[in-house]
Amino acid sequence: MLENDRHHGTLAKNILENEVFKNAFSVMENSIFEQWKISKDEQQREALWIMIQMMPRFEATLRTAVSDGVVATQELHRLNPYDKKFSQH
Repeated sequence: MLENDRHHGTLAKNILENEVFKNAFSVMENSIFEQWKISKDEQQREALWIMIQMMPRFEATLRTAVSDGVVATQELHRLNPYDKKFSQH
């Protein structure tokens, strides 16, 4: 479990720090917001508004995985203090 959390945390951190992801996320968020502003259809506006609300939640989910990974790494280091792969550089 700890190793899995550590691994997922590393993957989530790599995603959040990836320039292509950051750019795509920003473009997508802006695009949805722009579509929402000009939409006249109530159902479409509602769907777009839900998408706008989900963007930060998606990012928060990744940030939670990063935090969980840090905690898991610390716990693994505590359990295995001489294992270099769990060191806190």
